[in-house]
Amino acid sequence: MVKLPILLCFIALGCATPAPVLRLSPQAKDVVWVGGTEATTRAGKTVRAAVGFAREQGNQIAFRVEIENLTDTNVLLEPGLFYAMTCARKGTPSTRTCGATRLVTDPERALLALDMNRSREKAGNSNAEAFWGTMVLLDATLGIASVAGGHGRATTSALVAADLSAGAMQSVATGDQIQASGYELERANWAAMALRKTTLLPGKKVAGLVFTARDESASEVWLHVRIGDDILVFPFNQTVHQVRFNQQQGSHQPPSRLAM
Repeated sequence: MVKLPILLCFIALGCATPAPVLRLSPQAKDVVWVGGTEATTRAGKTVRAAVGFAREQGNQIAFRVEIENLTDTNVLLEPGLFYAMTCARKGTPSTRTCGATRLVTDPERALLALDMNRSREKAGNSNAEAFWGTMVLLDATLGIASVAGGHGRATTSALVAADLSAGAMQSVATGDQIQASGYELERANWAAMALRKTTLLPGKKVAGLVFTARDESASEVWLHVRIGDDILVFPFNQTVHQVRFNQQQGSHQPPSRLAM
């Protein structure tokens, strides 16, 4: 049964609905489970790669990727070597339609965008704090002047306005702290978890997350690794789990596996 507050929200406001939850599993048969993750491996002349679905993050999905250098020379890994492609199909495999391959998200660009956005937020919050700080002083000054002039009502209004301005200034400061916490968390994710540009020495391995855009309409997501003469392809089936407001905690709606 749908709860009354949720029902009223839909009627009065047109509330947002929960987004579906996505899970991906390799199409390959040679799957190895590692810490709850299904991973599959491909090898070429230059590198050996293992890929598994890691998680969703906002409007993106993340793959756990491990790369091993099989050569006796250095190999440069960078985002431009990883591509993603989504496919949708209904019924038989012959009806499958795939989009163009696209580059995965560049961690360095994401970090730059985060830093630039945070710089704008800090400047905007500083300006807002300065404005409300000035209003507090002005309102307090007017209140004092009203007291000296014997205008009780004007004094009360001015002091109330000063309190409101002080509250607004505090809200700005609190908002800035929340923004700073979110920024630090997201920046740490990109800086420490993402697979960033790396020179891989002979025989060495590196691992990290590769991000690409989330697509609820896709039945398959393919990750391509193109290094040297190697083109390693990792196709995944995508399962879409619908989420309902009236779904009991711990219950589970049957998934819609578009790839079947």
